[in-house]
Amino acid sequence: MFEAKQTRCGQLHRYGDSAWSYDIVSDLSFDEVEDMCLAEFGRGVKKGATKAVHSNEWGACFAPYYELAQTAAGFVFTVTQPSTH
Repeated sequence: MFEAKQTRCGQLHRYGDSAWSYDIVSDLSFDEVEDMCLAEFGRGVKKGATKAVHSNEWGACFAPYYELAQTAAGFVFTVTQPSTH
């Protein structure tokens, strides 16, 4: 079973990062949910792409990333595309 409901889409404020969030209910493992979410909602983000907080690589702060968190009800999957304004 894999059910997803979109809970957020777009920018939170003017010139801000764009984000898409989904509440996931599934009986699959964390890794299987991660793979399914990236395939369905990943927007081209590669597996393992995390927020570049302290990176010496130029442009890393503009790379899209995702977060997957396990909750009592299932999972929350969020893809973020940093603003380039």
